[in-house]
Amino acid sequence: MSVPRYSTFAGKFMATRWITGLAVAFVVMTLPQSAFGQVLAYDMVGSASQNLISHTNPFDGAFGSPGDAFQKLQRGVSPSIPFSVLDDSLVIFPPDSLGIIKDGNTDVFFGVTDTENPDNSGPVSATWVFDISGATGLSISIDMGAMGDFESSDYFDWTYSIDGGAPTNVFASSVDEAGAHTYTLEGGASFTLNDPMLVQGTVLSNDLQTFVESIAGTGSQLTLTLTAETNGGSEAFAFQNIVISATSLPPASFAYDMVGSASQNLISHTNPFDGAFASPGDAFQKLQRGVSPSIPFSVLDDSLVIFPPDSLGIIKDGNTDVFFGVTDTENPDNSGPVSATWVFDISGATGLSISIDMGAMGDFESSDYFDWTYSIDGGAPTNVFASSVDEAGAHTYTLEGGASFTLNDPMLVQGTVLSNDLQTFVESIAGTGSQLTLTLTASTNGGSEAFAFQNIIIGSGGGGPPLPPEVEIWEIQGSGAASPYDGSIVATFENVVTTLALDGFFMQTPTDRSDGDIDTSDGIFVYTGSAPPVIVGEMVDVTGRVGEFFGMTEITNSPAVTVVGSGLVPPPVFFDSFVPSPDPVFPSCAIEYECYEGMLVE
Repeated sequence: MSVPRYSTFAGKFMATRWITGLAVAFVVMTLPQSAFGQVLAYDMVGSASQNLISHTNPFDGAFGSPGDAFQKLQRGVSPSIPFSVLDDSLVIFPPDSLGIIKDGNTDVFFGVTDTENPDNSGPVSATWVFDISGATGLSISIDMGAMGDFESSDYFDWTYSIDGGAPTNVFASSVDEAGAHTYTLEGGASFTLNDPMLVQGTVLSNDLQTFVESIAGTGSQLTLTLTAETNGGSEAFAFQNIVISATSLPPASFAYDMVGSASQNLISHTNPFDGAFASPGDAFQKLQRGVSPSIPFSVLDDSLVIFPPDSLGIIKDGNTDVFFGVTDTENPDNSGPVSATWVFDISGATGLSISIDMGAMGDFESSDYFDWTYSIDGGAPTNVFASSVDEAGAHTYTLEGGASFTLNDPMLVQGTVLSNDLQTFVESIAGTGSQLTLTLTASTNGGSEAFAFQNIIIGSGGGGPPLPPEVEIWEIQGSGAASPYDGSIVATFENVVTTLALDGFFMQTPTDRSDGDIDTSDGIFVYTGSAPPVIVGEMVDVTGRVGEFFGMTEITNSPAVTVVGSGLVPPPVFFDSFVPSPDPVFPSCAIEYECYEGMLVE
């Protein structure tokens, strides 16, 4: 028989066509993100909050019409919710033609629609105050969605301030009045509307997407403010999962460099190319705003204050900590790759891991690259992070001042496009010893392409970026309705890719490693967010966060995917008149369909 194929779009699912012998799997909601950083504070995450001092909204319940809203809402709890915010097309109201929050999303969210109404004129605002005492390396992530034919006057802004300081914009919407977007509701119907809303150069769809930005500064309290205005009940936007994350600073048993301009357990840093290039536009070295005599323009994003017309840059205006900048290493003073090393004391540490914040911007060539390798006590070097260039792709970079630029041939790490916003990448380190030597090797030709690094952290099993547990797919799936690892970062090794999707892939435990338990599925979907870097039949190692969406399990959160070989695609489960069982009294497994989730079926 045939089963419906599901492919993912912006963290949700939609039926696309009927095919035979394909996996049954769905995408998970995106949980708190700062790569693998530490969640510090949040609100509207599973309807819960943490380290939230206060939430103030003078417009909560202020509008007389049930079609108007600027407030927290929740399915099954709020006395009324505007129709334009809810996607009821799957079950409640199949003819629905507008909506964002899906039928199964019963958690608290913030809905905005028709704020210009008989009860209000002008912008509306709400604030959240979080306790961030002692935290550094802050970032914020918010899940956002929108649907409608917006006007140029419709907008929202998210700003933050620390301890009463000046507000800083972190997310700002815009309307593409020359564009259009096709929205697909949960029931399968699609609608193309003009004038979509964008954030960070990305069109907001009616599927919630996670947006992440760094926060400059530290302090005791962070005030987050949402300001918005929209006129009309057929345009809406919604927010959920507000998460404040922080870099986990290592205790005495850890080592790091360029974390708040400081280092710990760093024995030496050697760079023969420090100051070796005559041109101020060339660099391969540590740099710091306000300290270094010159910094290449391609590395600094000065668009917010210093130079608003800036069109290139990574390190933001408020980032005054030491970082490592790389640009135009092929120049009159050098030909060929350049390298720098860090030697850390790791005596007595076990379960090692490494995390580095990385960013890049430019139209790169295939010859532009960087590699991070490590060795322990003089052993053979092992690659831990390696870049690649997507010569068939393009990426839209948004500078701090708000201008966006789309450039071809972006740079990737672990299958993730490097943007001009620093992102944290984490990998495990095999082995133990006394000294760990970390080596950066790079080559780039041209002053309009650059990459930058900050916050090099060597962690061990006691804290910092934790090493995830190593588990089999059937352990992730479990025998219940939800994964026992829901919300946790896990690593699963040497599984076989069975099917590709537009933004992910299905993989399955090899037959000889299956637990043989009919109640636990051997398959799972890996959400990569773009064309997956694998092919069917490859054997892969995957590290990422597990989550549930509509009861379906997957691995997401920018998973690290490594091809380690090839394997045999397991045979499909044969669906017939007995499997799945048509008789609820005598199911074919503990939870019908759950036990086949993510597996090949025919």
